[in-house]
Amino acid sequence: VRMLSIREKELMFFVRNCQNMANLAAVIACLAQSGLIFTKYIDFNLCGQGLINMRSKELLCAEFTYPIAVFITMGLCLLCMWVSMLVSLLAPGLALRGPDGAMDKAVEGLALEYRNIFLAFALGITFFLFSAVVFVFEETGEGGSFDWLQSVLMFLIFFVTIRAAVKSCKRIYKKFRLPVGQGAQLG
Repeated sequence: VRMLSIREKELMFFVRNCQNMANLAAVIACLAQSGLIFTKYIDFNLCGQGLINMRSKELLCAEFTYPIAVFITMGLCLLCMWVSMLVSLLAPGLALRGPDGAMDKAVEGLALEYRNIFLAFALGITFFLFSAVVFVFEETGEGGSFDWLQSVLMFLIFFVTIRAAVKSCKRIYKKFRLPVGQGAQLG
């Protein structure tokens, strides 16, 4: 009975974390969607010579990559929300109404899905920051001039933010990781 109580706490821990991550993913998806207001309509004469004749040397120009980065952000965050919702609904149901041993199966499955949700969320955040950098390349100053100072500053902010996020994730993971063989392993 005591082990079942511990497993129930683990189950609720992962369910709450999935719900929290879904809430954050919803905020990022909404921010990304609002960023689409500032996009230009994609036409076939982008990036100088155009995409139809495929002689363009700039297939990754800002007018083309910004909406793609925003859509990838939205897609990853919506995936995170969807999977979190499914896991939060189905895992407790399996644990409560499933056959003998269903609690262990639910907790282990939830731990695995939590890892996938976290990866989708992290990629969504990365693409969100990348879309901000690409947005600067899309914007031009007065008279169509390009602002290099603004672009360089955005690149620096992007890389410093990503580096700080990766370093903090590593530091926090080292501090709080479980030894091998204890509980549901996440990494």
